[in-house]
Amino acid sequence: MSIPTWVGVAINYNMFNLADKIKQVKHKIKPFENDLIIVIIIILVTFTSFGLYKLAELRGNKTLITIEKKTEIGEGGILNTEKLFVASKNGTKYYYPWCSGVSRIKEENKVWFSSSDEAKKAGFEPAANCKGL
Repeated sequence: MSIPTWVGVAINYNMFNLADKIKQVKHKIKPFENDLIIVIIIILVTFTSFGLYKLAELRGNKTLITIEKKTEIGEGGILNTEKLFVASKNGTKYYYPWCSGVSRIKEENKVWFSSSDEAKKAGFEPAANCKGL
């Protein structure tokens, strides 16, 4: 199927007409080229500033999380700020608080120690399934 000649001429004419219009716009803009660059820079800085403001606003609206350590009075009236080891009153092993065995100990049966030596003196042994003990 061939394209009629008049369609090809119309397309060719429109392409040249478009190119002429682009040249005319370029010619009209040429004296204001430096001003246009400054305006474009101002617009980009404005959008960037607005974006940074919105980002800071999103970060500022987050609620803060506070972590409080459980404190107890230990033996001899000494304040224990960190309990690093836990054992069961009914068991023979002691664990780190994050070990899997701790989840099976009821809260009322937990005994806390601030050192492994303290747990050993109380008659407990390190748990074999708790890495690092």
